[in-house]
Amino acid sequence: MAGDTDLSPSSLVSYLFAVRRFARFAFDEADDPMSDKHSAIKLIVARMNRMAEPKFDARIPFGPSTIMAAASDPYTDLAIRTVCAIAWDGLCRLGSLLEEACPAGRRALQIQALTLHEGSSWPAYSVTIQDKMSPKGERVTVSADPASAFYNPASCGSPFLVREYVRARARRGPGPAWLTKTGLAVTKRMVTELVARHRRDDHPTTGHAFRISGATWLYTSRKASVVRIASLGRWHNPASVVSYIRENAPFLLREEDATGRRHHF
Repeated sequence: MAGDTDLSPSSLVSYLFAVRRFARFAFDEADDPMSDKHSAIKLIVARMNRMAEPKFDARIPFGPSTIMAAASDPYTDLAIRTVCAIAWDGLCRLGSLLEEACPAGRRALQIQALTLHEGSSWPAYSVTIQDKMSPKGERVTVSADPASAFYNPASCGSPFLVREYVRARARRGPGPAWLTKTGLAVTKRMVTELVARHRRDDHPTTGHAFRISGATWLYTSRKASVVRIASLGRWHNPASVVSYIRENAPFLLREEDATGRRHHF
């Protein structure tokens, strides 16, 4: 590794997890959730190579105020705003919520209303996804009920947006799950550009930044436990959450409303 480059503890943990995962695949662990072994190994090796030659990490965390502003933007289509809010509330990789990132041959996204508690009037929805990191399927559940295990204490109101969008989607005709009123499929670029417009700094926004930002905010600002964050973000191993938390994030998030220089993690 580059000897003169300082790496944060979270970066080192991420590297070690990648090495361990590569070793598991090398011995073809039978119960691993990844069915496409070749693609999985390529992803792991890419992460290891990235850590061996560290570069500036563009996935700089942002806070819920950015998402709240983006999700309520009156000049942006409801479909784009809804995806943005779900990515935050559900601690999602943005690509996993969009058809453009779904590998060929796998089922389309499905949005379903849920009743988590009998008699509850709080909206709750699940989005069944399949992407390169969850080929066997994964269900993202968002709930507005504070008593629900799926409730994100830093929620930006995605269940209410989904409820509004589902009603509007019924009038938009056939097509992908996330469809604008002009008939365009929502793309990763549409969502990241929306977030970028509401960030008061010059940091770029990537699809993975939602997952990193959500985990970091819950841990540093809401004092949520790693186990709780793992449950909300669907991490199978709570220890994996550690590699998503940016230890200097409290400073960055305090500076969210001010323009500042970039920080190297």
